[in-house]
Amino acid sequence: MKQTPKGELSHKQHEAFVFTLLGLSGDQVAEKMDVGVGTVRIHLLSVYKYFKVNTKAQLLSLYLDKNKIQKEIDKMMEAD
Repeated sequence: MKQTPKGELSHKQHEAFVFTLLGLSGDQVAEKMDVGVGTVRIHLLSVYKYFKVNTKAQLLSLYLDKNKIQKEIDKMMEAD
């Protein structure tokens, strides 16, 4: 497994994060990422910890407030 620098999201965590911000359900995210729903949950727990939030609503609120959704989507598209 590829290690990421401490304090950064892995590519898969970032992918789950962006799909979640776009409003996809856990099942839909799992299908898009070709992983199980449990794996998506683990990735999202890491994302919540990284951003110091506890729910999807808090995560979305954080990014709506800071107007960073587009920036995160652009990062994901550049990584592909």
